[in-house]
Amino acid sequence: TMARLAPVLDAAKLVLVEAGPDEMAALKQRLAKDPDLMVNTTGASLPESLPAEQWDKLSAAMEDRGVPPFMAAKMKPWYLTMILSIPPCALEHMGEDNGLDAQIIAEAQARALPIRALEPYDTVFSIFGGLSEAEQMSMITQALALEDRSEDMSVTMAEAYFSEDSRLIWEFTRDQTAALPGYSADKVEAEFAAMEEAMMKARNRAWIPVLVAAAAEGPVLAGFGALHLSGDQGVLA
Repeated sequence: TMARLAPVLDAAKLVLVEAGPDEMAALKQRLAKDPDLMVNTTGASLPESLPAEQWDKLSAAMEDRGVPPFMAAKMKPWYLTMILSIPPCALEHMGEDNGLDAQIIAEAQARALPIRALEPYDTVFSIFGGLSEAEQMSMITQALALEDRSEDMSVTMAEAYFSEDSRLIWEFTRDQTAALPGYSADKVEAEFAAMEEAMMKARNRAWIPVLVAAAAEGPVLAGFGALHLSGDQGVLA
């Protein structure tokens, strides 16, 4: 992908990414000052909020990822769901910071190209902060239900990503969820619609003015998650 992007970078006057170096620095500084963003310092802990069987399963899953249950007990459900989305076999690579966005940023810096963010650094907190506690708990339930096949699914999703069939990742996850006990077609549709609106569609709409303004200045390379491309409310549409 980077080889294919080389001529685009050579022609670009600006690079847009979801979060650039300045935003990542601001995010780290905010997290250091405000742990409440990811940790519940008031209210019931997860062992008190979840059925015992589900908490036991969550504890085991977090231990597999190197997170002690006493720490997981106070984490916000959306943050735990993000951790659960990474299978244990992939954890050793998570600190490398060598994803496609990082490679694009490095190439832009090497070319002295200006880098701007598509959205504020704290967007992730706005996304999940807008979800109700019930919606966040449902995300944990869904993630735990797929825990026994998380590594297999990770490989399947990676293959879909690198074959540029990214939308299949979303639809595959929807299909797997629909087969879980306690999930009706209506429940799956409602939950996935809410997640897609929060994580993709709303952000797509917010990005359009930024993209249009940047393009008016000359050739621009915008690098962002591939799931933002698809659908009638995708960035391309």
